[in-house]
Amino acid sequence: MKNPMAFNKFVNGMILFVFSFLFFIFQNCSDVSIAPIEQPQVVAKSTTSGSFCSTPPQLDGDILNVIFVLDMSGSNIEYPTDLPGKRFDVIENFVDMDCANKNAGNKFAIIGFSDKTFLECSAAALKSPNLVKPDIANLKQIQESDVAIRDGGGNPLNMTQTHYLKGVDCASNIISSHISDLPEEEKQRNAYLVFFLTDGVPTDYGTPSQVRIDQVKSTLSAKFDDLHEFGRATAGFRLQPILYGKDKLADIRPDQLGWAEDIINFLAEKGDSIPRTVNDVNDIPFCETLKSGRKTQFVVREFAVTNLTAVMKQGRLLADSDMDGLSDDEEIERGFDPTRPRSSRSGNLLLDGLCPKGLPAHQCPLRETCQNANFFGLTDCDLGTYSLTDGIDTDRDDIPDIIELLKGSSPNNVDLIKNLDGDSLTLVEEILRYGRDPNFPDDHLDPSVLLDYTHTISPTPIGECPVNQESWTYKINSLPLVSTLKTSPDDRVSSQIPFLKHEADKNIVLIYYIVGKSNEIAEERPIRYIFGKFLEVDLQSSKVTELTEFMNMGKINGNFVSQ
Repeated sequence: MKNPMAFNKFVNGMILFVFSFLFFIFQNCSDVSIAPIEQPQVVAKSTTSGSFCSTPPQLDGDILNVIFVLDMSGSNIEYPTDLPGKRFDVIENFVDMDCANKNAGNKFAIIGFSDKTFLECSAAALKSPNLVKPDIANLKQIQESDVAIRDGGGNPLNMTQTHYLKGVDCASNIISSHISDLPEEEKQRNAYLVFFLTDGVPTDYGTPSQVRIDQVKSTLSAKFDDLHEFGRATAGFRLQPILYGKDKLADIRPDQLGWAEDIINFLAEKGDSIPRTVNDVNDIPFCETLKSGRKTQFVVREFAVTNLTAVMKQGRLLADSDMDGLSDDEEIERGFDPTRPRSSRSGNLLLDGLCPKGLPAHQCPLRETCQNANFFGLTDCDLGTYSLTDGIDTDRDDIPDIIELLKGSSPNNVDLIKNLDGDSLTLVEEILRYGRDPNFPDDHLDPSVLLDYTHTISPTPIGECPVNQESWTYKINSLPLVSTLKTSPDDRVSSQIPFLKHEADKNIVLIYYIVGKSNEIAEERPIRYIFGKFLEVDLQSSKVTELTEFMNMGKINGNFVSQ
């Protein structure tokens, strides 16, 4: 070739032309995309672990109302099963223990029964630990007075028969009157535990016999129907029977021991408790029965972790600093304040993310008269936009309403097996398992930018978990974090929800689990409970701070309850 340099220039030019032409063709072809969808901008990740029980150590309310129904029959001083009155001292010590005062609002009542009842049978009986101690002392004084009369050759005036029905009636009246005094929003915060302490068989219908014992059982069954109705209207009811002085009863009235154990088992069955018997009143395991006394087994139906301050949108993880369902960028575009969850216009208490999609903030529907929010920060006004009734898990698909509202699914339709975007995962898997967008096909995402956690049932009890309930461990292997703004909720509703307020670069994480009875029948729409806790995770250091312990966040029963 005469001019190789010219030939090389020609070849290079042709190569450049071909590549330019191909680029032009692909760039302008409507059904071909050569640019990958942008990956989430995960600045940092965090890990943590912990454990939980399928049901808590005590009943489910924030406030536990403990009622002692105490046997004041003559056998206490005649057999004697408790001549010194040690059972009064044991109760007084218990009300001061940490296990009994886990919540500052817990209250206590004590009543005595023989052929009559002693002390108050109304809501006034429930008092703080210090105020109930004089009532304990009053019962002890009644026993000491009867002991003195007996020692002087007389017949005791007060300590006579063992009328179970009078004691149970009195406890029922205390609970009933207390519930009637509570505002509606307080009922789901109050639970009731009755300790029924006795040293023998009932004598309500005369000298004990099998026929009369059965008669007492029949009458008690109707009373328990009322007591469990009280429990359904509140955070729960349980009756814990304790038979003390069993050895004395076996020595003096062996013919009655079988009846005594039978009726204690009956009370435990009706009261959803494990029966307890002791020889010495000093051995009454109050703290243990408070922790592990419930008979019904609950099992975990769902467990999940979610970053409330982050939302996945079309393959990108975005900040939602104020946790209202709109990313910070979208709030700014539409005229909302990304640091305040209810910011559309002055006085509006509707959550920003519930304003009709695409509308600017000033056109958001106005809702000014709303109840206080529930544990998740939702009000009755928020629920009304979706015709929701519960505020916890209205559609009972094990995804809390708040998560469905924030992450883009429907809280009034069961979403367990839906696949809205046609990718490889169902909606519940996308939201709860990986933190993906349920409305956008995002199978392409790198697993390293997704949520990753495990939860495992333990073969043995963990910590204070009751022995007859489930114990679980969990581990968050990867928790993607985003850069958030400092939030400053100042409206009447949001300002009362602690987790809505945080500093810049803090991520708020909800860990929750839902439990139901192990023998529940799905067709009967059984009541389930949701427990959860909030974490705060720092973007810069990945440090995890627990804002709360696991707490009862509500009963999934179709009724809205504010805090």
